[in-house]
Order: sequence, then structure tokens, then C-alpha cells
Amino acid sequence: MLPTPPGDNSHVWAAARVPGTCGELVQGYLDGEHMIITAPINRYSLAIAVPGAPTGKWRLSTPDAPKTRQALSAAESAGWVHGEGTVSLYSALQRGKGMGSSTADAAAAVAAACLAGGLPCQPEALGRLLAAIEPTDGTMHEGIVLFNSLTGQMAARWSCPDLRLAIVDWGGTVDTLTFHQKAQLKRNGIALTNGALDRDAHFRAAMTRRAFTAVMRGLESGNPRLIGWGASLSAFIHQRYLYKPGLEKLHGLVDALGGYGLCIAHTGTIAGLLFPPEKATANRKKIKTALARSFPFLNWLGWARLCDGGLAAYRP
Repeated sequence: MLPTPPGDNSHVWAAARVPGTCGELVQGYLDGEHMIITAPINRYSLAIAVPGAPTGKWRLSTPDAPKTRQALSAAESAGWVHGEGTVSLYSALQRGKGMGSSTADAAAAVAAACLAGGLPCQPEALGRLLAAIEPTDGTMHEGIVLFNSLTGQMAARWSCPDLRLAIVDWGGTVDTLTFHQKAQLKRNGIALTNGALDRDAHFRAAMTRRAFTAVMRGLESGNPRLIGWGASLSAFIHQRYLYKPGLEKLHGLVDALGGYGLCIAHTGTIAGLLFPPEKATANRKKIKTALARSFPFLNWLGWARLCDGGLAAYRP
């Protein structure tokens, strides 16, 4: 985050950019906490905050971003945002797909408004603020992170591996908050049998831990195959909560084409097929053709690169 320039220009325009995601590498309960390992990609939301328009607060020019509007209001109530003006959003992220659009939009808007008023925006505090509104991604933090999406607390951080993602979409949209509420009711309903955890719940908990462990070890050691294995396991576990037709067959195709596996939007409609850069470059057309032939019901959303998360901000 850039420091406040000297002089009397404490209220000047500012911009902030936050990456979206291709779902998550892993999502589930770990030691009783709802955790994710983030999967940021090089598609972004950009917010530009311009002082002026004496309304007494910051106004969001984008009409269809209620969660971002809530975040700005919460930041004002917390005393983070000074001055008044307009925040405009520009995003390359589709909404309701699991691309982290709500988090990227809200984080960028709050960071830009804070900076325009001469105050820095800390990722740790921003994560907690957004999580109080709805379950959130951890993409305001640099790198790849282990993150509690319900409290906004970051637990661990790693450098980003060099991976390419072929993104496909089953269609439709999912509201994150509604999904989490329904999924929790479903967990409560299937987890208790005569007051005791059933065997299936124990098995899923053990497999979820294996998925987290595999991806964390892969990130620590720079082993993309281990990352892909753990991400794929997390995707298969989650079929119980948000079924994606043909997911197992899709995983087989990725393996046949030299990929490492896949990650999904656990509360969305997309998947990212994980490939090493050289395979993605050499077989780009072959991969897309194979997907179109074997999975005509999937929408092609293009290629992306796994990238470091974090706020990128500018203030002249």
C-alpha cells in the first residue's frame, strides 16, 4: 500500500485491484473451522475512488453490487473511510460462478476509498470486515493462503506455484451466503444419528483433512502433482453438497492430457483444469477440442494463470 503523499492533498483519487479466483484449491472443515486454500487467478476487479459529490459518504456507482455497498458502509462505520465521493467498479469476473467476484469487488472498493481519504487498508482487518457480511475469499492477502472464510482470519501463506488453468462452467449461478446456510443444515442433518457422528461424516472429515494436507505439502515443497491430487480430492468430496455432472470423467480427461488434476468452485459452477505451463502452451488447441467433444454441456471460459493474491493500490 502506498503511503500518504505529503502536503494538503489528503483527498485525491485512488485505485485498487484485487484478483478473482477459480474456486478454491481445498474447502472444508479443518479442526472445527471452515477453511479454504485460495486459488487466485490473473483476472481482476478494479475500483477507482474519486472524491467529490458532497453526499457525506462514498457512493458506489455500480448499481448491482449490494455486498460491495454493504462493505463500504461497514468501513465508514468503522472509521476507515474519510471524505466523500464516488467509487466505480470494473471487473473481469463473472458473478455467481465461484470466481471470488464479491470479495474482489468489495475489497478493491474499500481499499480504494480508504486510500483516497489518505488511510491505508490492512488485509487482515479487511478480511474480518468482509467475513462479517458473508463467507469470503482470502484474496486480499498476498500469495496462496489458508483462510477461515467465516471469520476472515489467515492461518498460513505460501508462494504461488506456476500453474495454468483451463476454466469450464456447468452454467447457472450460486449465491454464496444461501449455499452456506443450506449446506450447514444438510451437514447437521446427516452428521447426527442418535446423537453420534455417523460413519460417512467421519470418512468425509478424514478425506477433507487428507486434501488439505496434500495441498499444503505440495505448496511447501513445490510439488504440483500433490497440489492437483489434493485439490481433486476436495472436489470429489464436495459432490455431495453441490453436484457437478461428469466431474470424475473430466478428471480422467485432464490426466490423459498431461494435467495434474482439477480444482472447483465449491460454492459455484466452475472448475479449473490444472496444467503445467508447457502442456498448456503446446496443447492449448488439443485441450479445448477434447473438452468440446467429450463435454458439450460445459461452457468454455478460457485460460488463466494461478497468481499471487493481494491488494494492488495506487494513489498519485
